[in-house]
Amino acid sequence: MTQYAFLFGNHPTLSLAELLSFLTNNKIVFGKYELLGDILLIDIQKTPSYITKLQNELGGVIKIFAIKANFKGKIYEIEKILTLEKLMKEFFAQKEHKINFGISVYSEPDPTYAEMTWLNNFAYSIKRRLKDKYSIRYIEDRASKLSSVQVERNRLIDTGAEIALIRD
Repeated sequence: MTQYAFLFGNHPTLSLAELLSFLTNNKIVFGKYELLGDILLIDIQKTPSYITKLQNELGGVIKIFAIKANFKGKIYEIEKILTLEKLMKEFFAQKEHKINFGISVYSEPDPTYAEMTWLNNFAYSIKRRLKDKYSIRYIEDRASKLSSVQVERNRLIDTGAEIALIRD
């Protein structure tokens, strides 16, 4: 099974009921799940390409993420698992055209100003190290989370990735 994170809208309880009902009615096998505020972490026995199609079926789901790694630590230590090699292999969808990427942090409480500054500097260092080989663009937001409109408008899913850091 693959672990996914579903970001729910204004009514997370209703969205959870909708998702679990949809999975059960469509006989989609799922395992353990955990609700962290408005984010559901759940194990589902389907491919990421199938799961992304659910976005159009579920009204209460804003975003769906495939969990690539579990990390217990501070934001400042994220560079240990987000290496250039891992980003190029597992996160960026294509490399022929411009790569667009952004970073969102989902946590309670919100990340501090120092954490967000460090994270933006980290993202710009990724961009600097890759710009000689690839056309690359970092999508930055003043808040800690990219909106679904920003993700869609900048075509992050098609041309790169939205990297979501989820803290509980």
